[in-house]
Amino acid sequence: MKTLRLQTKPLVLSRPEFYRIQLQFILRNVRLTKAEELCVIYYHMYPNPHEKLIEHNVFSNPKSIENYITKLKRLGIIVGKGKETKLNPKISFIDEPFNLTVHVSPEQGSNESQED
Repeated sequence: MKTLRLQTKPLVLSRPEFYRIQLQFILRNVRLTKAEELCVIYYHMYPNPHEKLIEHNVFSNPKSIENYITKLKRLGIIVGKGKETKLNPKISFIDEPFNLTVHVSPEQGSNESQED
């Protein structure tokens, strides 16, 4: 395998976006909508995630938040009940900058171009 090294400037992201990239690797086999990802991230970032989700206009209706949380609980991503509801402790984020190495390969069995 050849290694292509690109010199790039550091990618500086908002805190939620920084965690969203991590979450996509942590939950590789789980498909979440952006709203579901934000629920998970807010549970990591804030002691009062429901209030912050409304305050930051992610949701306008508290019932919507509950519907998303119910799904995340079924998936085991959010655990607990009532005031004890929290992010599953097995899901952990890092807060320090990190390097990301990406392995990219073409599809197997297709040498044809998709372009017309």
